[in-house]
Amino acid sequence: MSTRLVQRAIVAALAIAALGAAIAVHITSTQGLHNRRVDRLQTARHRVADALQRRTYFLEDLADMVGVHDDAAAAEFSRYAHVRGREERAIVSVQWVRRSPRGRLVPPAAPDPNPGPTPVLIAPAVQANSALADAAREHAAARAIRLASLDRTVSVSAPVALSNGHPAFYLAVPVQARAYSGLLSKAESQSAIVGLVDAQTLVGEALGDGSPAFRLRDSVTPLAAIGSGLHNAVHAALSADGRRWTIAVEGGSLTPIQVALPWLILLLGFSLATAVAVVLRNAARRRDEALRLADQRLADLTVSLQRVELVNQQLEVAHAEAEVRSRVDALTEIFNRRHFGEVLGKLLSDGKGARAAVLLLDLDHFKQINDEHGHLVGDVILRAVAGRIGSILRSTDCLARWGGEEFAILAPDMDRDTMLELAERARRALSDDPIVVDGILFQLRVSIGAVLTGAGLDTPDAAVDAADQALYDAKRAGRDCVRVYVPPASAAERA
Repeated sequence: MSTRLVQRAIVAALAIAALGAAIAVHITSTQGLHNRRVDRLQTARHRVADALQRRTYFLEDLADMVGVHDDAAAAEFSRYAHVRGREERAIVSVQWVRRSPRGRLVPPAAPDPNPGPTPVLIAPAVQANSALADAAREHAAARAIRLASLDRTVSVSAPVALSNGHPAFYLAVPVQARAYSGLLSKAESQSAIVGLVDAQTLVGEALGDGSPAFRLRDSVTPLAAIGSGLHNAVHAALSADGRRWTIAVEGGSLTPIQVALPWLILLLGFSLATAVAVVLRNAARRRDEALRLADQRLADLTVSLQRVELVNQQLEVAHAEAEVRSRVDALTEIFNRRHFGEVLGKLLSDGKGARAAVLLLDLDHFKQINDEHGHLVGDVILRAVAGRIGSILRSTDCLARWGGEEFAILAPDMDRDTMLELAERARRALSDDPIVVDGILFQLRVSIGAVLTGAGLDTPDAAVDAADQALYDAKRAGRDCVRVYVPPASAAERA
């Protein structure tokens, strides 16, 4: 490792360490802020939910008493409700909502000697809220009363406004009748205890003094608010017995020191890295000056050597390119006749005993294509032919352009059947689908001569001549076919 690289690594390590420390401090601060926000949100959510649940328990306690003594006087229920609810400042009023024998809500009646259809157990302290205290007549309470009295579920209504401007809501709990007095029908016993709850007072008691800024909404309607300037708010949903409330709590922010500390660490770290870099750079300059003169002498010699090396490389590249050009057909970019002959000669000289197939392919009536459409179209077709034949060959096979519209295939390790299969695949690769050039379809036909090397055919010239004779037989047989070389002796025997 060079000295300059070591110096850069030292400076980079110092900068990375400073950056890492700044990031770590920032992450720690932001994570602490996130945890505080989550804790604030969960605390507020749990306290509001607990406050709502305590009011539900209070109303359910009244419902239990009414359910057991549904024939008692309303005044008795009212005294009990006042005793149980003397600490419940958030509850504005409580009403026992009953039904007629036909199951419909009925208007209030005289309180005694019978309980009456909808007696008010706790009357509002402010007379202006008396109309809201009569939940049986309030449209906003209708759904909550229906769910509590008929479906036997605790339910919360949509918000209403008290005379002091505070948002409020109806909290309805079912009355589970355990015995009938005989004066009330079963339909009349389908009743509910409905409390009018001051949402602002409920939240104020739940969160207490010192609470951060807080907002409670029912959908888009505000229910309660504590403090002002709700910045960096965090939100959470609160299910309130049939209503979906949304809580927003002041999330707080990082202190100025927490914001500035990562930047201070980064500034100090980068300053230290810069100072170290200057010191190391000056030392490197002095060392480089001492080496410069020696390097100058070495550079002159190196240039000379590089020039010689460049010339040698150029000669090697030119030789390699010439060798490739001497073995590859420039038009079709497949091997040429010379390369094919050398590969065939090497294969036959190995003498391993395995027989190879030599195939000569000649495109039928190709001259007519050149005459009618020009040699440029003919060249495109020859390149396409080379591609189609190459697509059916193995990696060990050799494909070459023999000349003009003739191609040659050398396929080692073949017998007669596999050679015929290969020849037929090559023929069909060209004849099954036409070649399209400039929108013109050219349906090609090919004649193929094939021979297996072996006794009497153990030289390249002999094998190629035999394949050429077989190709001539294919031409004479009407073209577009495959013919296998038959030695003269075999032909005489057949005759």
